[in-house]
Amino acid sequence: MCLFAIGIEPLIRMSHDILQTGRATCSMFTIRVYADDVVILLRDEEECTKLPQILQTYSNASCAQINTQKSSLVPLGKWPVTHTVNYIPIKREAKILGITVCASFKEMVDINWSITSARTRASIFQHIHRTLNLFERIWHINVFCLSKLWYVAQILPLPTKYSTVLDRAISFYVWKGYFTSFQNTTTPTNNERRFTADCS
Repeated sequence: MCLFAIGIEPLIRMSHDILQTGRATCSMFTIRVYADDVVILLRDEEECTKLPQILQTYSNASCAQINTQKSSLVPLGKWPVTHTVNYIPIKREAKILGITVCASFKEMVDINWSITSARTRASIFQHIHRTLNLFERIWHINVFCLSKLWYVAQILPLPTKYSTVLDRAISFYVWKGYFTSFQNTTTPTNNERRFTADCS
């Protein structure tokens, strides 16, 4: 992996320098790399014509070949779905850094949260019979069951229909099914004791 990181560095720098030229100052990235996943964001047709030249120059210098069959091009927004680059297949969706990216933001939110919700609930109920006390269950669910949920939540908004389902599953796991929903309609007196559990 270290040799791969060294070998891919010229492609990263060349893509950034060439594609960034002429762009207005923008917070959006040009190229991102994680392990062996390379993501390049193209903003117009002119940049589409530059990318094949960048890839060809890198291939000639490094003797590395770009596997177009393992690559994918995902048109975002109103980008023409017929405009391909280097014969890279056009797809409606692709997984980038653990997030399924789609042309429609609404569709992307729904797909990612439907998958994350289902997998989180499966993980929760897989451990439902473990013998743990309340604080151990809270620690366990935060670290092991909800780690992917926290990651997705930093990127995409959580729709109400999925938050409701997840809230029920988490409550059932933490309280082992023994919880009652009630509304306090009276003002507590000085003699009443109120207990709360910090489950955040």
